[in-house]
Amino acid sequence: MSLNVLILSAGIGSRFKSKSKKPKSLIKILDTTLIERLIEILIKLGNKNFFITVGYQKNKIINKLKKYEKKINIKYIHINDYRKVGSSYSFYQYIKFWKKNKRDTLFIHSDLFCHENLIKDVFSSKHKNIIGSFKKKSKKKDKGWIIELDFKRQITKIEKKNYRKNDSFYEISCINKFSKSYLNRLFKYMQIYFKEISKKDTWEILIDKFIREKGMKFNTNKRKKSFWYNINTIKDYNQALNYCKKNN
Repeated sequence: MSLNVLILSAGIGSRFKSKSKKPKSLIKILDTTLIERLIEILIKLGNKNFFITVGYQKNKIINKLKKYEKKINIKYIHINDYRKVGSSYSFYQYIKFWKKNKRDTLFIHSDLFCHENLIKDVFSSKHKNIIGSFKKKSKKKDKGWIIELDFKRQITKIEKKNYRKNDSFYEISCINKFSKSYLNRLFKYMQIYFKEISKKDTWEILIDKFIREKGMKFNTNKRKKSFWYNINTIKDYNQALNYCKKNN
């Protein structure tokens, strides 16, 4: 099975700029950039059609990925107003390419560093529409994007919440899968949303509204967390490095 793969990589990563002046997707962990690591995992799963949003310092990303052009098909989605729009609007720009090649799609953020099984779970699931997550027990007070599930393990709500030490919950993994029919409905919803509400909202805010307002049914995967880091800050980066040092 091969899916279209959409990777979001257009943002500035403002919370990380003091550490690096390059896009977050080109940050290296274990001598490999985040986006290259994701692409290698996804190629291993049999995927060949990649769509990558680019904006901030886009030429650096395009040049870095040239070596893959003989292995896979890569199309770049140029987000020229990346400073003014959110991740949901960047996702929406995929529609121009998807209409020419309507396939189920795996959607992932480029600043993700995680165990490849978290990606494999979503890719290989029998469910066609998945918001990826992992079960987590917090070691300290923090906040994150938490999902609420009904008795069928379908998502009823996605919300950014504060949590306490030793709380147990499901946190989103930024790894998602959509069927053609759901994408068609989602793009129609987005078209109205961006005209009437905002182009600046994050992906998480928009998909939560899509689920609750339209009654859309998304499943999630069942894996407990192995390792997962969304590299938004220097703190996230250092935590990922420390994990690697302890486990290699």
